[in-house]
Amino acid sequence: MAKLFDLKLIVFVMAALMGMVPLYARGESADSIPTIDLDEFVVEASNIVTNTRGYRIRSIDSKLKKGKSIQEILPYLPNLSLHDGALQINGIAANEIKIDGRKVYDLSELKDLSADIIESVEVNYTSGADKITNNVGGTIEIHLKEVPPKGYYGNIQAVFAKPFDANSNTENVSGNISMRSGKLNLFDGISTGLYDIKDTYHSVLESPTDVVDYDGASRYKTKSLNNNFGLGYNISKSHLVSLNNQTFVRRRDIEDTPDSRMENSLFSKNNIFSNVLSVNYDGKLNGAADRLHFTMDWLYHQEKEEQIVKNPLEDSYSGERKNRSNFLKGSFGYTHVFHSNHKLNGGISCNYFDIRTDNFSGRDVQTIRAFTPLVYASMEGNVGSFGYYAGLNWQMNTVKVVSGGRITQNSVNPTVQLSFPIWRNNKNNLVIIYKHILDNIPYDALSDKKVWVDSYNYYIGNSALKAPTEHYASVGVSLLDNLINLNGSYMRDENTIFWQTFNDPENVNVLYTKPVNVSPVNIYAVRAEVNYRPFDCWMIKGIARVAFNTENFKMNGITYDTTRLRQFYSIYSSLSLKNDWGGYVNAYVEPTFRDFANTYRWVYQVDCSIYKTFLNNRLQLILNVTPLGRRRTLERRLENQTVSMKYTGPVQTAGLRVVWYFSGGKKNIDIDIHQSSLDYQELKSE
Repeated sequence: MAKLFDLKLIVFVMAALMGMVPLYARGESADSIPTIDLDEFVVEASNIVTNTRGYRIRSIDSKLKKGKSIQEILPYLPNLSLHDGALQINGIAANEIKIDGRKVYDLSELKDLSADIIESVEVNYTSGADKITNNVGGTIEIHLKEVPPKGYYGNIQAVFAKPFDANSNTENVSGNISMRSGKLNLFDGISTGLYDIKDTYHSVLESPTDVVDYDGASRYKTKSLNNNFGLGYNISKSHLVSLNNQTFVRRRDIEDTPDSRMENSLFSKNNIFSNVLSVNYDGKLNGAADRLHFTMDWLYHQEKEEQIVKNPLEDSYSGERKNRSNFLKGSFGYTHVFHSNHKLNGGISCNYFDIRTDNFSGRDVQTIRAFTPLVYASMEGNVGSFGYYAGLNWQMNTVKVVSGGRITQNSVNPTVQLSFPIWRNNKNNLVIIYKHILDNIPYDALSDKKVWVDSYNYYIGNSALKAPTEHYASVGVSLLDNLINLNGSYMRDENTIFWQTFNDPENVNVLYTKPVNVSPVNIYAVRAEVNYRPFDCWMIKGIARVAFNTENFKMNGITYDTTRLRQFYSIYSSLSLKNDWGGYVNAYVEPTFRDFANTYRWVYQVDCSIYKTFLNNRLQLILNVTPLGRRRTLERRLENQTVSMKYTGPVQTAGLRVVWYFSGGKKNIDIDIHQSSLDYQELKSE
């Protein structure tokens, strides 16, 4: 009853805040602005535009957006997918996701934003030379609808979800608002969640002389609050300055209790506070096409965790860990345009990181400082219908462990991307990419901390870890306006980070993982995608990806020198019916695959959604159901032992999302764009 009261109170407070702000923003003049009673203006124009780096979708079909969050709509776009909790571009995790220039640090933010507020999406198949990256993946830039003069729009939504046959529940309330007054633009999004998740598992430890198996139960109680605030000011038509601040607070309690045959049990309390502050400037020089870009980011992260591992006789482990991190990033860039077809980019960026981990209340303190400068230059443009991007950067990673050693890595990294139409029209396109990177410093994996994940498993960091380097080459073909997309790629990784499993020296039944560098890893992959619309109201997308991983490494006395096969298949199907009904059915299957000492057993899942809108699209009810699925079984191999873990709680869940949309000010005209060869810029009404 107390939890329900808290949820109602949160809804009331958020509704009051979201209601009061529009009244303030509207002032006296919003109602006096003449409006046009026109909801939609349909034109025939090319919707997907191929550019030098990838493509841009100018306007996503409104029928496809309805009833979906931003996270749910993105996998329907060409060459995008959602896999293992990450958005992928051509099967590789996206390196960066931005919303109106603001970096997204947690994909849960995309769950809280409705797809209806998207104006356009830009997808770059690989990141540019100006990025200090974590992988060779590209970038996704989401642009929201423009706010009408002296107006606002936004929504409030509440979510309640519950697994079948389990005493668990998820409650989430979120809201966002975009406002515009003169030269000032404001965005604020707030989300709060209450999660009480109960799960069960089965574990087996097998050695040549013994087999130990046991069942267990875990409970995760989480409270979180996340707020994103953005403020943009147009100094003039040529100069824009913006400020973004994201604050995240979370409290999580974990209780893990294996069955009576085992001795250990885990109790954990974790508190996190994180804040990111960003300042950006973008402007033209002397009214010319030359531009300056400046960005400064500061991230402060503080974490406190108390963990107790008990057995029937005494406390076998009791510890308190405090972690404090400061991350500073600055970048300065210059862009010069030649004859409107060629663009020169150059600049410098620098990351500084300071992390202090305090284990056991001051008895074991580790401090790590890291510094990463990068200098870059690139050219991009078009020669007729031929597009090119060529960039080069120099990056240095320097990591110093106070009272320890120092690791320095240098690398010169080229990036080349070519794109051009084939078969005498613009409906078929070929893209060729080569990229080399030195990964960003693996900050979290460096930390010398001991964190228990359940009663018999914990992980620690490795302060001697090196950042991986990667070679990446790919060829992609888009046919018939992205009806069929084909991609082949090759990747070679040096110093790949693998979380290796070891036996605890004090207890043979306790295991821990530690990140280590392995080399080399070669990955060959092919990916095929079909985007088909049988009818205007129905869209189907199918994806198949097959990868071959070649291994050549010795670990724990075992030699891994074979080729591993990894497959992934998925289908997305969205349907929009009359009378404001619609929904989707998404499904995926991933057969068993092996990665060095780990074996991941096959999984599948089917997700369904049904929505209905009311009150002239102001109110929307969305029912999300997962009726079928199989959870992952992970097997880890040690020198003379194999351990498997399978969570046995139900996959099946059902959830209800209620969304209320509000808006005010001068009414915008929605432009629904359909396929044609006409020029969009000539048709768009200003």
